[in-house]
Amino acid sequence: MLKHYISIAIRNLRKNFGQNLIKITGLTAGLAACVIIFVFVKFELSYDIFHREPERIQRIVFQTRFNQGDWNSSLLIPDGIVPLLSLYSPEVESITRFSSAEVSIEYEDKKLGKINAIYADSNFFEVFSFTFPHGQNASFPINNNSIFLTESFAKKVFGKENPIGKTIEVHYWNTSRLYQITQLLKDVPSTSHFHFDMLAPAKLEKAEESFSWKFYGTRGMVYMRLPSSHSPASMQKKLDDFVISSGGDTSSKKLTLQPLLDIHLKSNYPFELEINGRDRDVILISAIAVLILLVGCLNFLLVTSAEFSSRIKEMGIRRVSGALQKDILIQFLIEIGVILIISFPLAILLSYFLLPLAASFLNRSLQVELLFDPLLILLVVFLFGIILILLGVFPTFLTGKISIANALKNQLTKAHSSKKFRKSLLTFQLVFAAGLFICISIMSRQTRFIHQKDLGFEKSHKLIVSVPFWRSASTLPLKNEVLMHPSVLNATYTGWLPGNSRGGSARMEHPHKEGSLEMIVFYGDEDLLETFGIHLVKGKAFSAFPQNDSSALPNEKTPIIINEALEKSLGLENIIGRELNYSALQGTVIGVIKDFHYTSLYDPMQPMVYRYDQKSFLLAIDYIAGKEAEVLANVRKLWETHGGAGAMDYYFVEDYLNNLYVKEIRLFDTIFFFTGLTIVLVCLAVFGQAMFSATRRQQEIGIRKILGANVGQILLLLNKEFLLIVLIGFGMAIPVAYWLMKDWLSGFVYHIDPDIGDFALSLGITGAIVFLTVTLRSLAIARRNPAKSLRTE
Repeated sequence: MLKHYISIAIRNLRKNFGQNLIKITGLTAGLAACVIIFVFVKFELSYDIFHREPERIQRIVFQTRFNQGDWNSSLLIPDGIVPLLSLYSPEVESITRFSSAEVSIEYEDKKLGKINAIYADSNFFEVFSFTFPHGQNASFPINNNSIFLTESFAKKVFGKENPIGKTIEVHYWNTSRLYQITQLLKDVPSTSHFHFDMLAPAKLEKAEESFSWKFYGTRGMVYMRLPSSHSPASMQKKLDDFVISSGGDTSSKKLTLQPLLDIHLKSNYPFELEINGRDRDVILISAIAVLILLVGCLNFLLVTSAEFSSRIKEMGIRRVSGALQKDILIQFLIEIGVILIISFPLAILLSYFLLPLAASFLNRSLQVELLFDPLLILLVVFLFGIILILLGVFPTFLTGKISIANALKNQLTKAHSSKKFRKSLLTFQLVFAAGLFICISIMSRQTRFIHQKDLGFEKSHKLIVSVPFWRSASTLPLKNEVLMHPSVLNATYTGWLPGNSRGGSARMEHPHKEGSLEMIVFYGDEDLLETFGIHLVKGKAFSAFPQNDSSALPNEKTPIIINEALEKSLGLENIIGRELNYSALQGTVIGVIKDFHYTSLYDPMQPMVYRYDQKSFLLAIDYIAGKEAEVLANVRKLWETHGGAGAMDYYFVEDYLNNLYVKEIRLFDTIFFFTGLTIVLVCLAVFGQAMFSATRRQQEIGIRKILGANVGQILLLLNKEFLLIVLIGFGMAIPVAYWLMKDWLSGFVYHIDPDIGDFALSLGITGAIVFLTVTLRSLAIARRNPAKSLRTE
């Protein structure tokens, strides 16, 4: 009997090949989207779980505030805290500190720059579980001149040579040091929230009773492994007690705990080691995948509903021949099962080919091996059962509503309700598609806004070179020789890397209202304003004074330049030439510059102080557009001539600024990728519905053509009903998409506002897709000879 059911199912599959192709394609695309997103979500949720008992590892966050203002968080912990905390909390299993740095490596004739290095305490491996190539746990070297390299980096430097025992030179800022390679580490897993190529020892400070919360420096990040008997809450109480016992005030300074497993998706503090993900993005992408699968299932129901009305007489004959209601239901379930059996392997195969493309869009290391994850296999089996049950409910409902008499007459009771059902399915699909188009339109405009907004300075054709010998007397000749190149327009020494939030800051009591006034403090020489095109509103620049000597000023105060925001906050008239003597702001104001975006568009415009410094550690170069290659080559040559060791560290400002918004660009690319799948599914749904509608109305079309209707009028008639569905679906999509985009845009201090253009564009795209799909499918019937259409009666 089962063989008979399967035989009929295969025969019907061949007979209605076009309709079944739509079903299979829709389910395959929806399932492939779910599989890819499952791999992505599993990857995102697996960050740092490779460490031994990762739930016991906590990161310490240092929080400060001034005059009961907002709390400011930092991952850089005051020096001296770790040894004191170790003495205060001996029950903690281990506390370690490390700092991250970009260094350059020199070995024989090889120079490698921008290497990720970690300088860590000797108990680093008591907290973290990185391993040797053969799987055993790593242990820190006793010798302070010993280092670890990762396998892939060692291969990059030494090739097939054995690196153990070899000596390399490491350059960091103005220091160079020789290290001996004592061991190799396995490459840091891609699911780690920080990565490194080199691990070197850092000296742990001794506990000093002279530690003060008023005077301290910050360098490294601190992690601790809690004993299994201690909860994070009890340790948090211990940290509060420690701050008080060491002379601090918990109303202005706090040490808080952050679980290791929360860092990747829930952390966005200053000085993060790498760009983290966002849990809301994972939820949004997961929801899109589920909706795409739902759209694929709705495609199936839409085609099945249309197909069902053409098989009524078949069911009536089978009922007269002795088939029971359950026999017909079993037949439909087997037909659905056959389609699912075809769709699921195709979905896995499609995922295999799409995964590398999705990995590039998502910017994640999604390997095809993840497709064979046991959990994914269980998910696929689960989805197979759920989809089979859900899709099987529909024919169960329809077959139960048909009498034998109506079936033999080829009549479906309440046929209009079936039509409404199909319209409802198509409307939902168009709601989803229109919503995605609206989101893509708004996100695209915000992305363009980010790249095109006037930041208050010129970002194009700017090269910044890190000067690790920044206190050397050789820095001034380097700048002067760089300026001699014909393609270089200007150059300046500065401590400001555009877009970087790690600059200096100062805070004082606000002179006119409660709370504090915080300002950015950055440094540069006399050519900074001209090099970056920063506008001087009033007063003079540093270049206006002979040799930039403060003695040329009418008083002995240090000359400073402030921005408009600080001038407004101070509320002082005739600010030029005024001596300032605040707790954190002292000097004589010689000029006021126009406000510019010191950091990213995530941050508001801040009060700012520009101080003169001729020996800052960055050399910014303004060059003629299109000449970056020759300028870079010349600077590299001069850099080596003036004692630059290792590989030169440099940035192109425009590229650096673009990297600040990588999360938004990733999300945009991801939604754009899945919008493509959605368009395919919606086109299939409209195509199937148009095919059914045109076929059912071919006699009506024949009569209309006999009465004088032309092809254009027929196509307009067939499109009218679909375009009405587009309007209804678009109207339903507007509030949902608007709410989602307002929430997304709120993450930017400076952003666009959704306008009617975004909605009009989305409506136009959705309408055009539907119109073209219906027209292409209906054109053959609209052009058919009416005699052939009427002959079918």
